[in-house]
Amino acid sequence: MAASSVSDWVRRNETLRSSHADSYGRVPQHTWFYRADYPNDACMHALNETVFRGFGEVEFHLHHGYDTPSGFGAKLDDGLDWFNSFGAMIGAQTKPSRRFAYIAGDWALDNGRGDPRFSGVDVEIRLLKAFGCYADFTFPAFGTSAQPRTVNSIYYATEDGRPKSYSVGVPAKKGRPPAGDLPLVQGPLFLDWLKGYVETAALELGTPYAPNRLRYWLDADVHVQGRPDCRIIKLHTHGMQSRQMILGPQMTQMFSDVEKWSADNGVRLHYVNAREVFNFVRAVEHGFDGDPHDVLDFEVAKPINRVLQCNVRYACTKCDSSGVALRLLESRPVRLEFAGGPIRSVVADDFHEIEIRHRAAESATLTISGSGTCDIEYGSADGSQRCTVVLPGTFTLPAS
Repeated sequence: MAASSVSDWVRRNETLRSSHADSYGRVPQHTWFYRADYPNDACMHALNETVFRGFGEVEFHLHHGYDTPSGFGAKLDDGLDWFNSFGAMIGAQTKPSRRFAYIAGDWALDNGRGDPRFSGVDVEIRLLKAFGCYADFTFPAFGTSAQPRTVNSIYYATEDGRPKSYSVGVPAKKGRPPAGDLPLVQGPLFLDWLKGYVETAALELGTPYAPNRLRYWLDADVHVQGRPDCRIIKLHTHGMQSRQMILGPQMTQMFSDVEKWSADNGVRLHYVNAREVFNFVRAVEHGFDGDPHDVLDFEVAKPINRVLQCNVRYACTKCDSSGVALRLLESRPVRLEFAGGPIRSVVADDFHEIEIRHRAAESATLTISGSGTCDIEYGSADGSQRCTVVLPGTFTLPAS
């Protein structure tokens, strides 16, 4: 039931977003902060497929309570093991490394709710950093005790061993290195005293999109100090619970309004995910003055599930321009697809490990362990070819 709901959500979301684009022709991006305390393989496979097709990325979300530092660390470690086996939150690199963005369940980052039912751990900032978290995206949390004093900002929190270490911090600034343990990227929070309205950047059934909200998002003016020309609008939702709004005409209207406002005002629009926002922030801290589109992969690499899609869980030890090496964690028929390189897909009933070494634009050597036969599609953008090989073995395609 859950997997079919996610698959339907994904299908409808792709249909809606495919008719929209930013200034670079890119569809609106979504970051799925998936609950690590609700591991469902079929749901993750459905999300992986839409990630591979370019509609966003998956990051870390966690609900936990009455916890301890060691318990929280174990939940992060176990969750990352599970996510990584789908290619999420692990970089497409020569030596893949874990990096992830985080949203705290119930907004209880660093025990900031002051209620052990929602956390109980006063050193979450330190632990998140230790396990590879590159940034937190939890706030705003207006109306809860977790709301920090700092608003409409991108800033660094420093762990002080007490609850709510993040309430204040040092702003990210152009040309200045990080000045704290963990960056927080906040969404717009705006109080219109004259109209008695509070804008919290939430897109939910109870807070649907309305055209006047765009002005509030812009006026909140969230940006990296030194780059006021680049306003960052981070919105949040419970996508499944609020699917009627997220997948309905109001969302279409929102994208259309944003695109029209950008065109009318000569502003370049960037549809980005959480990782890409962070990469822009880090580039600016290194003094970057140019177009954000040029630094979306500045520090944290694309996750592996952006460059390959597999219907079986796996452990990947290499994923770069020179090739791929991975070991399957399940024994069942497998289909591997690749977003780039000479190999387009590999399909087999039974194989255990595969190593692909790219030799040229249209040639590669594959070493595959397993039994039976394997169907391989390969070629260039101008056309593809298929062949069937007997396993195990090493094969060079096309044959020289």
